[in-house]
Amino acid sequence: DRLNSLGNMALLRSADNKSNSNGMFDYKRYNLAQRVSAGSFVPKHTYDVFSKLISAEMTPDLSVWTEKDIDVHEKWVHGKLNHITQKLNQI
Repeated sequence: DRLNSLGNMALLRSADNKSNSNGMFDYKRYNLAQRVSAGSFVPKHTYDVFSKLISAEMTPDLSVWTEKDIDVHEKWVHGKLNHITQKLNQI
């Protein structure tokens, strides 16, 4: 259930996503860095997620993606959505 949650999602072009296959997090991080070096577009948010730069609350181990990381990322996304909603309500 956590695999398909908002906190476990990132945006990639189809070809870049397919190149990750079913690899583990450390492989996906390496693969994305290689794809960026080769000219693929990876959104800043996605790069920050795979680099665990979204929040200091994320686990520091860059070789694994944990349930805590999923929860922290989901919290971050909801915070951004709330901020955008508040701004829109002020218009």
